[in-house]
Amino acid sequence: MVCFGTQTALPLNLILRSAIQNQEIPAVPVYVDGMVRDINSMYTRNPTYLKNALEKRILKGNEPFYTKETFSYRKLSFHNDRKEILLQFDYPDSQDGAAFLEKAESFAQATGWSARISPSMNHNATALLLSVLLGDRIEKISYYAEKKSYEVTLNDAPAEAVKHTAPDHTGTAVPEQEAAEKFRSATGWNLVINGQLQAGSAQPAATFGQHWGDNRQCPASSIGHSPAGAYIRDDFFLPENPRTETVEQNLAFFCIDQAFEALPHRPEKKSLKQDVHGKYMEIAFISPGVGYRYAPQLRELSNQTGWRLRIADKVNQNGLFKHAQLLCMKYGISLAKFPSYLPERKSVQMKLQDSVPGESLEKAAAEFEKLTGCSCAFMN
Repeated sequence: MVCFGTQTALPLNLILRSAIQNQEIPAVPVYVDGMVRDINSMYTRNPTYLKNALEKRILKGNEPFYTKETFSYRKLSFHNDRKEILLQFDYPDSQDGAAFLEKAESFAQATGWSARISPSMNHNATALLLSVLLGDRIEKISYYAEKKSYEVTLNDAPAEAVKHTAPDHTGTAVPEQEAAEKFRSATGWNLVINGQLQAGSAQPAATFGQHWGDNRQCPASSIGHSPAGAYIRDDFFLPENPRTETVEQNLAFFCIDQAFEALPHRPEKKSLKQDVHGKYMEIAFISPGVGYRYAPQLRELSNQTGWRLRIADKVNQNGLFKHAQLLCMKYGISLAKFPSYLPERKSVQMKLQDSVPGESLEKAAAEFEKLTGCSCAFMN
């Protein structure tokens, strides 16, 4: 059966899903694409405009339009040159990776094409989800792809729910911990509210630089709590002795410069920041991955100066591109277009103009990682 009209396709989609789920018909494949897929996503993101029964199902996390065996991607792209399809999801990090790999292997055996998930999150859908969970209290939203984390600043107004905002339909706003649990379940990302990582999110491990694949361990004393007991995120270095006096900020900057003077990498920027716990110093490198290599030095600087120190979580993309282009010149690699940075992969992608020996590409990639803390990928 082929259905072209969205007005007919939507209810038919619901009928087929219900019939398969209730074992009234065999679990036959149902192919959904085009505007129907977009409309389905629109309803799923705006459940408050649907009938009560369907609204409750969506807010409880039950996908109404697709079966559990189906990956409800929002967009599909084809790459004929490398026989690959790319599936884009609103929240790729919440997908079942093992199940997808199993289906991708079956797909490859049947068609000769590979399939993979795009790592890019739909941040418009995420902002809407946060509005549903937290209502009108949101003042500011920031996200950090490298840490797979969203940070939200809420105002001091009482947590009163706007009509239909509370997923539990109790007439009260969703508590922040519950919101974090729902957010992580839906997106696979952590949620930080007013500077505090919520209990519903995954606790950071004691391995510093885990988001960048660094195996150097940060001493446990650099991860802890403020005197008031508020959680301090894992990207801070704290003095071992909480009574250590903080030195004057210019002297602290000088100490940082001196500590890195003879090291392979130096901070690109040092700045004074402030959060709910007070002032701290943020140190920027070409990438956080490079900064994580110097955990021992940063811990010692924190003890020496009394300052909380934090590695900036942004990369210097211009610096990455410059290193990439210089290495391409060094190894005789011609590029068809300007390099691009993929934050979810912490990688620079470069499209080759001509064929290049694999040994040269491997050497360039290894040297790039050593210089920048990021990986690079060459595409034909």
